[in-house]
Amino acid sequence: MRPHSSPRALTLRQMRSQAHLATAGLAVSLIVSACAASGSFSGSPPWVVCGNTLVDSAAGESVEDVSGRQSSITVSSVSVVGIGLLTSHDCRHGATLTIEPNTAATVLRAATVIDHTTAAAIIDPKQAVFDVIVRHADGTITRVHVDLGPDFTPTPR
Repeated sequence: MRPHSSPRALTLRQMRSQAHLATAGLAVSLIVSACAASGSFSGSPPWVVCGNTLVDSAAGESVEDVSGRQSSITVSSVSVVGIGLLTSHDCRHGATLTIEPNTAATVLRAATVIDHTTAAAIIDPKQAVFDVIVRHADGTITRVHVDLGPDFTPTPR
């Protein structure tokens, strides 16, 4: 112990230090959670959007963020669990998804939001080439062109 510090002062310093560490830990956790909800990334499970667990397997998921104002995006790969699409960062207003042709893929899981639209979805491709039309709440449309190549084989589910 230092000459001018009391045991009580040391305890207060320790408590302040622990409080700062807890606050820093919470901040890092929130930043990681926010980053996990946006951008194209390969994340460790679970992938949770608006309280809905879309992926919880050890395989993880590659997610395409199509929530912005881009008019089109091309997807050329699929993970073990499907194609992950983040269509909104807002748990009140999502987007509607239309698969063209409608037999080319199915929606395995979706995070439904308050307005009964979709904030995120896992798409299971049945064909190598198709489009997913994303109609956002603000009226904009994003075309997700999926081209998985000539060697694509659907995953049996």
